[in-house]
Amino acid sequence: MFAIFGLTVLLGICLVYPTYFWYLNEFRRVLVRDHEEVWRSLRSSTYGADVQVAYRALQLSGKGSIDGIELSEDARVVRGRTVKLLYIGVMLFMTFLGIGLFDAFSAGND
Repeated sequence: MFAIFGLTVLLGICLVYPTYFWYLNEFRRVLVRDHEEVWRSLRSSTYGADVQVAYRALQLSGKGSIDGIELSEDARVVRGRTVKLLYIGVMLFMTFLGIGLFDAFSAGND
């Protein structure tokens, strides 16, 4: 029973995380298109790949603005979807870990 539930959660993880990274890339594209000066500023202050800069922008834009510049409507919409997918992915991963731990502990009591 737990194996079926665990595999279902694992399938959810395999679907949610690629979608999350696609939306994170879309968030990056919208930032570059609508807020090029903000993107250049983040790019110069954050080391690493564009996905790391986009994640940093996602963190900084929690209140709908970055460095005092309000995000465009498209950026806010994509940001909201990206954050939802991130939280869903984390919840699925934690559920998967919990199922594994429960299964391991219950197998020891047989």
